[in-house]
Amino acid sequence: MSNTACQCARRTTQAMKMHHPNRGDRRSVIVTPGAIDTGQPRPLAIIVAHVATHARNLDSHSGQRPSNMHNSPVCTSATVSPELPPELISAIIEQLYYDEDGNPDRRALYACALVSAAWTSPAQRLLFHTVQLHGPRAFTFLHAIHPARPSGTRLGEHVRRLEVRIGSGPGSGSPTSPDATSLRPTEFLTLLAHCPRLYELILRAYNVHAFEEPLTRALAVLASDPSRTPLRALSLLRAGVQSPLLYQLLAVFPSVRFLRLGSEMAAPLPKSPASVALTELVLYRLPSPRILSWLLASSLSTLVILDLRDAPDVQLTEILAPHGPHLRSLRLLRYNARGAALIRLCPALEELVLFQLSTFLPLANLPQTLEHLSFRDFSWTSNPSLQTIIAAIETLPRLRLLTCDANAKQHGDFPALRRKCEKKGIALRTDALPIRTFEDAVPVNRFPRRKSISNFPLMNERVGAADQLMHQS
Repeated sequence: MSNTACQCARRTTQAMKMHHPNRGDRRSVIVTPGAIDTGQPRPLAIIVAHVATHARNLDSHSGQRPSNMHNSPVCTSATVSPELPPELISAIIEQLYYDEDGNPDRRALYACALVSAAWTSPAQRLLFHTVQLHGPRAFTFLHAIHPARPSGTRLGEHVRRLEVRIGSGPGSGSPTSPDATSLRPTEFLTLLAHCPRLYELILRAYNVHAFEEPLTRALAVLASDPSRTPLRALSLLRAGVQSPLLYQLLAVFPSVRFLRLGSEMAAPLPKSPASVALTELVLYRLPSPRILSWLLASSLSTLVILDLRDAPDVQLTEILAPHGPHLRSLRLLRYNARGAALIRLCPALEELVLFQLSTFLPLANLPQTLEHLSFRDFSWTSNPSLQTIIAAIETLPRLRLLTCDANAKQHGDFPALRRKCEKKGIALRTDALPIRTFEDAVPVNRFPRRKSISNFPLMNERVGAADQLMHQS
């Protein structure tokens, strides 16, 4: 943010009023001039705190959240517009983007969109950045971004991350429930067509075995359009065990660099190996050796982040071994003998994340290159001791950061851990992301990779600042 923007914020004397569309009395929430302008330099965080408080309280007056984020907010002429420069308005709204759980704070963003016409566009840009479509809301969203609507094309171009369900059947909800799955594959195609800047796709398929050939060809034509942003991140969180959907999607979108798979896979392999050059692979279920070999066929020199929720057996470890020297980050659900064997194959690790420590196996022979070590202390499987972490710190000369979840602060060994970190000059943070929270699927220069609005520019480039960073990493 420029010095001019800071000076404008400090000189702001006009009251900021946020008008709620669901109230007939036009009740407004006011930020007084003194709350912003004291004549002294005020950091952006203080301004954000005031706006956040009033924005998040705004909807609480009605006792409900906005029912539909896809209805474009309309500002009335009576709404008072704060005289802030556009870059400061954008900066304030961006600081409100994530809530405490790392999810988009749609209530605050929606409230910001109602401040004035100057606030509507930057707030809409963030409201549509990440879209979750379940059931009837999917059709409302399709209508909102239809090119025939005055703002449809613009709103569709805001979408960077899209979470959608296709198909129907058990597990997808009843047809009338808010979380029902109701998009047909052809509607899925229309949805993608109207989101030309899509960077990340999160997909769950219910009773959709495979895309029919005409649909696959149409998707391929769409993906090959040079005016569109190449799809870089794909999460297929649900599909049939024998479904070839993954193979179809990777053939259509060879630009994928970040892949997350949430289901078991046993479908017959295509004749040709996967052409995707993966930067990151996340596996909730371990595939067969043949499928893993197929997935990694073109990723020998590119794979730098590996996340496994199950420890690999000997055969899978052998397949992963050639990738070990290139890995910079390894995440394991459990630290056990098989996990330790995999770690030994990764001499250049900069980050190691262990969601569950061993009750008896020490953290021995860790790579000397480690800069970030992370663990969790889940309430459902609390670690009897943190001494294995404390001992490991002594063996890691380059360690600069240790992260854990907030629950670890209640552990009896936490004071000793804190003293050890202070003695060694290692930062200790208790804000590690929950296990089910997705990190931003972007290249990383230095770990840990966080969920941050600073990652958004990497999702905006049609051709590829992100690609350049991938090659530098």
